[in-house]
Amino acid sequence: MMLEGDVIMGKHIATNATTDKIPIMAHPPATESDLSLEEFLNINVNNGSKGIKLDFKSNEAFNNSKPILRKFQPSLKCPVILNADILRGPVNATNPLINTTDFLTEASKIPNSILSIGWTTKYGKEYNITEGRYNMKHLKKMVEVVTENHIKLPVTYPVRAGLATNDIDGMKALLKNTTSITGNATLTIWSLKDDYVDVAKLSKLIKELGTDKVYLDVPEDLRNQLNLSSASTMTSAVMMNLIASLVFLVLSRML
Repeated sequence: MMLEGDVIMGKHIATNATTDKIPIMAHPPATESDLSLEEFLNINVNNGSKGIKLDFKSNEAFNNSKPILRKFQPSLKCPVILNADILRGPVNATNPLINTTDFLTEASKIPNSILSIGWTTKYGKEYNITEGRYNMKHLKKMVEVVTENHIKLPVTYPVRAGLATNDIDGMKALLKNTTSITGNATLTIWSLKDDYVDVAKLSKLIKELGTDKVYLDVPEDLRNQLNLSSASTMTSAVMMNLIASLVFLVLSRML
């Protein structure tokens, strides 16, 4: 139900394109693309019915994308999620490339958006790391920055499945403490293909949070292993794709 794309500053490959860098749809370390952010949004306006998630990879990419987002905002009739890693997270992860305060301040000025703010992570097959968690320091810092920046837009926290499942109570507290500030907080649970994820723990996390509090962005084989038969607010039709339920709820509020 969602289209996700990474936004960087780079060269747009086109016959008459200039050499100037503009916001393009590409993942680092790429530096060029045949699809600009403006073209991506225009396609959605004219042909799309899915929600959009834009993952900004640098301050420069986000700052140069703001006028484009404002231009298209009146025409977009779907959920728009603005995502960035704004805090350093587990396990001994690198520092984020996005300035926390700048992103929160400026993203909050784009109406009818959902903020997706998360942590950098160091986990998975690439690093041969299969253990770790979002500790209280990570979670407390996130609540602090949301509070200090007076965020009023809906917020979703992208958390890596293999890490989030190791502290279900922490995830519950994160949502509880943020909802009292923003009025609406969810998790976006994600994983890469080769991540180690305890399926039983992930199933438990989703059921205890409730499917109305979860976006699910995991490989299909992992999703198919989940046992969600007793999850709250769930029907058998929704069980195959949790994200659909939340997207439609968001869409109905925005139209």
